[in-house]
Amino acid sequence: MAIEQLDSGATTSSELLAEHLQGAFVVKAFNTIRWDVLRDAARPGAAEGHIGIPISGDDEAAKQEIDDLIAEIGFDGVDAGPLGAGGRKHQPGTEVYGSDLPSAELAAKIAR
Repeated sequence: MAIEQLDSGATTSSELLAEHLQGAFVVKAFNTIRWDVLRDAARPGAAEGHIGIPISGDDEAAKQEIDDLIAEIGFDGVDAGPLGAGGRKHQPGTEVYGSDLPSAELAAKIAR
């Protein structure tokens, strides 16, 4: 099914979801990492060596909750910005999608 807003790049699926779920705090995360990396590469409690997971959202408190969850399971959350602009930085087709990068390297690529 074609959705003109998505096909034209005017919005993202995450923004459409947020629009549909009025009053909800939508945070985009976990879309760039495969299930087996989540299972095998977690480093809970480790001081370093974490893979980064991008986080995008418009509500800072909601993003912080997701960042806390990501840290609890042994990864680093990397703030990519607001839902629209930030979410575009880690959608399929970007250089960070599926890259499983250390958090500092991921942050540098997202900052470009």
